[in-house]
Amino acid sequence: MKSYLSRFITKDNKLLSFALALPVLIVLAVVSGFLLAFAIDRPDYAIRGLSTGLPAILASFILVMIYHKEDIELTSSSNTLEINQRTLMVLFGILLNVSILILLLIPFRPWYYFVLILMLYSLIFTQIFSRDANALMILSEIILLMFCVICGMILKYPLYFGWTDILPHLFMAKITYLSGHTIPLDYSLAYANFPLYHILIAESSYLLGLDLKTTLFLIATPIYVMLIVFIYKFFKLTTRNSQMSLLTCLIYSVTSVVILYGAYVITRTVAHAGFLIMIYLIYKGYSEKNEAVYRYLAVVLCIFIILVHQVSIIQMVILMLLLFVCERIAGNKKYLSTNFLLLVNVTFIGYWFYGAYLFTRSLLQSHIRPEHFETPVVKASVQSGNEWSFLVNHIDSSIFLFFALIGIGYVLWNENRKYARVFSLFALSTLVLYTPNPIQLLWQSMVLFRFDRFMLMLAPFMSFVMSAGIFAFLYYLMSKSIKIRSAFMIVLVLFSIFSFYSIISNANDSNYFGSTTNRKYFIEEELIGYNHVSGHVPFGSTLHSDYETSRYFTQREFRESDALELPYYRSYMISASEGIPDYEGYILIREKQFLDTKLVFEGEDYLPTSENQIQLYTYLHRNNKIYSNTAVDLYHNS
Repeated sequence: MKSYLSRFITKDNKLLSFALALPVLIVLAVVSGFLLAFAIDRPDYAIRGLSTGLPAILASFILVMIYHKEDIELTSSSNTLEINQRTLMVLFGILLNVSILILLLIPFRPWYYFVLILMLYSLIFTQIFSRDANALMILSEIILLMFCVICGMILKYPLYFGWTDILPHLFMAKITYLSGHTIPLDYSLAYANFPLYHILIAESSYLLGLDLKTTLFLIATPIYVMLIVFIYKFFKLTTRNSQMSLLTCLIYSVTSVVILYGAYVITRTVAHAGFLIMIYLIYKGYSEKNEAVYRYLAVVLCIFIILVHQVSIIQMVILMLLLFVCERIAGNKKYLSTNFLLLVNVTFIGYWFYGAYLFTRSLLQSHIRPEHFETPVVKASVQSGNEWSFLVNHIDSSIFLFFALIGIGYVLWNENRKYARVFSLFALSTLVLYTPNPIQLLWQSMVLFRFDRFMLMLAPFMSFVMSAGIFAFLYYLMSKSIKIRSAFMIVLVLFSIFSFYSIISNANDSNYFGSTTNRKYFIEEELIGYNHVSGHVPFGSTLHSDYETSRYFTQREFRESDALELPYYRSYMISASEGIPDYEGYILIREKQFLDTKLVFEGEDYLPTSENQIQLYTYLHRNNKIYSNTAVDLYHNS
């Protein structure tokens, strides 16, 4: 302890002093959070807090131990595994082909498929720590594995829809495809002035001669996966550490939010791709003689982001400003310029108020209502009784936080002449947007202002500090006279647990991991039933259905609907099962989905209990059944 305090007192570097004080600050923050939870009589909040509190305290303890040791050089290559790279690559190729074969032969992804994927990630992890690691081969393996994991979710099933935003976006792309122009204002005020995503899908469909659904996944997924190259180049450029950059890419590719959006490539996902490429171009321009070319391309990417997704640019500007501040505090180099940040702000504000004024006005009116801010509102999903399942579901977040805090503390303490300090300070200041904490309990922050969307944008930087933490923890273990292989096995086990929980969090199609949740895709029989509706139910009719089905039939009437022969309906989600007998129009029930798990109504999750089955069929039999197949029943009530 004396050595620890003497370092704190004698060093005049403010960031070093902050790093030395960080373990104490973390412990104080954790203890204060637990005391506050009990003070407001919500012990379930305290239990939820264990997912971040315990790894934070453990990380603080490890940091104190690291501070007592001699300096650990993260660029050291002497402590690497002596493993034949060729053997690892051949084994990777064999297991990858076996996983693809399983996808082709099995109707759903079985548990042993996920074990194979975990083994593949572990093989790449081992290669990164092996002597004479080939960066190009490792990058290729990461990209290939990421592509296979994502395609295993989206191309295996007739129509993957994720959180259902894919469904209306496909229809908007169809409007552009058929009409030859952007979406009219009378159809979608939100996207009429932000059309690039739908133009991309429509034009690609024309060029490839494929339907819009197939085109979406075949075009968007490679764009998303190739971000790995830009992430590697970005961190290699700023840190000059190839090994840590490779590990950053691997962690990024296996992070749950990254896997989720890889299959859910909608407007904000494409905007995220533009954001990462724009950041890379800004930093690359600083290091090259032809800086003006890179800055010009960065401006083009800025305009691309604005025209792809309406509100992502605001969140990106906030992050860039925060990164700018962190750079001024901790960086020896200044990659981000005030002029560029001003240009970005002027560009999007000018477009919002001159090119998209109607959207801007509606957005402001809907988000600044006084009633939204009268009292903090806790999200409906945060309920007493599910706190223990919350802990289990966030094991990957706990492991991430453990390594991330070690990485942040170590880099701030030891990497005083390197740009990595900027990323560590930036990651520390944005952890509240990435890890479970009280802010994520509130409806105002997570639903109204969509703080959840920050997670994907922050994923590369959080992956970097986690990689730094893994290296620091590994070398700390070796400093305790633990052999390199034993130390590596400890780290590999923790990484494997992190990877496993990240992977299965996106495995609700598996009978082993997703039996209590609804499918994120429609099966063929459901799509046949929906096509029957589009072909036989009169346009403009009223449809009542579950949540996912109501999102499929979001098509509304606009001035060109009849000319383009596009269907339109008044689609409503069933509010509660008791209201079914009183509905007029058409009622669409996914019977197979109901019997498999449940139907999501507006006021309830309708489970297939014996009582509910009798009740539902009693209500429905009062109507006229006009269509039925093995998955969908269509009723009419006049």
